[in-house]
Amino acid sequence: MQEPMKNSRPVRDIIAALCAMTLAIIACGPTAAPAPMVVPTTAVPGAMPTSAPATAAPATASAPTAVPPSAAPPTAAPPPAVMPPAPATVGSVPRPLESVAAWGPNRLDIFVRGQDGGVYHKAWGGSAWYPSTNDWENQGGGIKGAPVVVSWGPNRLDVFARGQDDAVWHKAWDGSAWHNWESLGGKVTDVPAVVSWGPNRLDILVRGQDGGVYHKAWDGSAWYPSVTDWENQGGGIKGPPVVASWGANRLDVFARGQDDAVWHKAWDGSTWQPWQSLGGKITDVPAVESWGPNRLDIFVRGQDGALWHKAWDTSAWYPSLTAWEPQGGGISGSPSVASWGVNRLDVFARGQDNAVWHKAWDGSTWQPWQSLGGKITDVPSVVSWGPNRLDIFVRGQDGAMYHKAWDTSAWYPSITDWESQGGRIAE
Repeated sequence: MQEPMKNSRPVRDIIAALCAMTLAIIACGPTAAPAPMVVPTTAVPGAMPTSAPATAAPATASAPTAVPPSAAPPTAAPPPAVMPPAPATVGSVPRPLESVAAWGPNRLDIFVRGQDGGVYHKAWGGSAWYPSTNDWENQGGGIKGAPVVVSWGPNRLDVFARGQDDAVWHKAWDGSAWHNWESLGGKVTDVPAVVSWGPNRLDILVRGQDGGVYHKAWDGSAWYPSVTDWENQGGGIKGPPVVASWGANRLDVFARGQDDAVWHKAWDGSTWQPWQSLGGKITDVPAVESWGPNRLDIFVRGQDGALWHKAWDTSAWYPSLTAWEPQGGGISGSPSVASWGVNRLDVFARGQDNAVWHKAWDGSTWQPWQSLGGKITDVPSVVSWGPNRLDIFVRGQDGAMYHKAWDTSAWYPSITDWESQGGRIAE
């Protein structure tokens, strides 16, 4: 990992869902084709550039030589689960194409990029989908890659995306109305990473066009260092960073370094700590979750195609600073993780059969891999709005979005069935 640039120019100068979804399931549900996402014929208010490709061709997967993570036991065998082992193939997209936020119990807000390049929104209000099960609300804009949403309080949403000009753009719901798109400046190469560690607080981390990590924060009244400036955090990374917070005024940033290891940098409330290597050899973006104060769990895809895990347990990294715990399986692309309670982790990934696979830590034991069916094209997006509740969203092979939920005792609509949410999501 490169050290921060010593003589860098000012930041403002540096960076100025399935063809019909073929579910591997017993029952596929309705056979009618999902309704296409409606594309307006009139301009949408807001200053964000609206030029975007009309269609998006799926990315092809590459196949590098399989090499076990260097800092983990190279001969560790997968657990005796039914998930197929895998060659080292890389998923078509490194991050979920759907971004989901839950600002309260039984509330979900989902944002995607349509095939016209615009941002689209759908919400679950507790009893029904808005605007309907298959329809979507157009939020305008013309973006590259998927949008990202975060909520810092009830009935508050902040959406971020990379614009056609490669700047970061922002749009907010204030509880009664949508604000217009605003540019936050910069020149970025990937999807922004955003977290909120408290009311009216937002922290954004991005990868600049020089490969370095840049930071911007909303402190309740203004953007720091300014609306369009960014704070240089150094480093030299591959792909977008990810960020998590386990408490007030705490940030933990993770990224894949130029050496394919996982690198970490933390804000401790008063100071940014230097970049630190956590070892490993990975192929995609890490997934990070915190289920309590001073606790972090990181999941990655190794160059052997398997899932690997590392945890910070309040005082030390487990199994060690640079070693990783093998979780077996054979996955495509990055994993996703969520927690619905203390000492609980639910990990999801796209298997080599393109189905969604699930593995859980129940507080004392890792459960074996379990197939949740489906045929997907991206990284699953998962969120929890309450104890023993999970909602998963994926892009099917017809381009539409599909949904599955764990409702405390069972999977809905079933363990292998999925509920269509319509639309045409761009890769």
